[in-house]
Amino acid sequence: MKNYPRILLGFIAVLTFTFSFAQDIPKTGAVIRVDADQVHLLPGETFETTFTIVRSRADRRTKFETPVVQELEGLHASVSTTDQPDVYLLKLTPTTLEEGSHLLIIKGSGPNRRYLTSKALSVKMTGGESVASVDQ
Repeated sequence: MKNYPRILLGFIAVLTFTFSFAQDIPKTGAVIRVDADQVHLLPGETFETTFTIVRSRADRRTKFETPVVQELEGLHASVSTTDQPDVYLLKLTPTTLEEGSHLLIIKGSGPNRRYLTSKALSVKMTGGESVASVDQ
């Protein structure tokens, strides 16, 4: 019984972690989660961040092809695979992006794309500098 408080504390920690992780899992389909909350871009420099496909329990075996980025004039964006499953590298390089706000969409591709919820990335170009942030 000397270990009872430690066991109880450990049990509570496991439940807390499990509950917080379960809230991030969608009920159906899959969603795209971008690691960077805010991205600062400078002309000619490339910014890299990763994003993850988070699957529901029902779709954990659904095969998704590499997501694509909707083309945005003046911004070169590319998506590539990583060594980890469902984790992708997003590279953004502004070229001739005009001043103002723009919307960049990361979306699914392939036959199961309808199960993957797209993610919008808001890009604001001002005075020769770009500022991008994830649209929540």
